Amino acid sequence: MDFQNEKGIHTVQEKQPLCKRSRADVELVFPNENASIVAQSLAPEIENLPTNRININLRPVEGNILRFTILADDSSALRAALNSYLRWIGAITRGLEAVDRCKSLGLASLLREKNTKP
Repeated sequence: MDFQNEKGIHTVQEKQPLCKRSRADVELVFPNENASIVAQSLAPEIENLPTNRININLRPVEGNILRFTILADDSSALRAALNSYLRWIGAITRGLEAVDRCKSLGLASLLREKNTKP
């Protein structure tokens, strides 16, 4: 942008963005070792992002802690990505809890039978 200051000198000022990218740092602590299973389940979603408005950085799991960062071009993209990833994590966690309940009730054989039928 070209403008004239109070001394009549023309200067060029680069246009600055109104705000920086939006960012969310997420740390989830699981009561068991399911963090690595959740991370593996999220990997395909992170590798094939549906938009170039966001970037996801999934860090290596440490014990039962899952950490990831979402960078977005704007706050609405950040909100949408955060909602999606938290919902997916919730669905994965509920599925793992259901499997654990079946195992604790001695129904693990039913899980195997369902998985082997065509």
